[in-house]
Amino acid sequence: MEAWVKEMENTNIKRDPEKKKTHRLYNGDIPRTYAASTIRKFFYTLKKVVEWHASRHRYAFNTPFKGVKLPSENNSRDRRFQENEEARLLATCEKMPNAYELKTILLFATETAMRAGEILKMTWSMVDSKGQRVVLPSSITKTSKAREVPLTSIAVKLLDDLKQKKPPQTTSVRTFVSSSLFYSTDR
Repeated sequence: MEAWVKEMENTNIKRDPEKKKTHRLYNGDIPRTYAASTIRKFFYTLKKVVEWHASRHRYAFNTPFKGVKLPSENNSRDRRFQENEEARLLATCEKMPNAYELKTILLFATETAMRAGEILKMTWSMVDSKGQRVVLPSSITKTSKAREVPLTSIAVKLLDDLKQKKPPQTTSVRTFVSSSLFYSTDR
């Protein structure tokens, strides 16, 4: 089993030849390997199936699964842009409709580390520019717990620029439609 786990860590995932290029930023030629979490899921699924089969058919089974060292699951979210990723994303935003809003969302997300859903549901009443924070109610957070997000000076400037460029007609911050700060999901 140890050898199988090592092989899975180094196995390249084959690209589906039937899959067509669906997006202009898609690059299917980059070799990919299985993530630690995928290997762990495969391993535990295989283990359960073999153990179930042994118990169902009542035969002695000397498990090869004990003592197997699995790759540790890394769920940390501390990745930042590498090299010129941010510049490439911003350049791509320029080609899109609503380029200003997309760039603002991208830069605001980078500055605050807020989730996309939180940013898209944010309203002006949640923004405290003087206290440099956004107070997110439990109704819009993934964890269903209210939280405060500190704003950097850059994030405050982004919101101030957004307010000047696209004056809010309601209490919402989204700019594609008047009822929201950045973006409307109800189009």
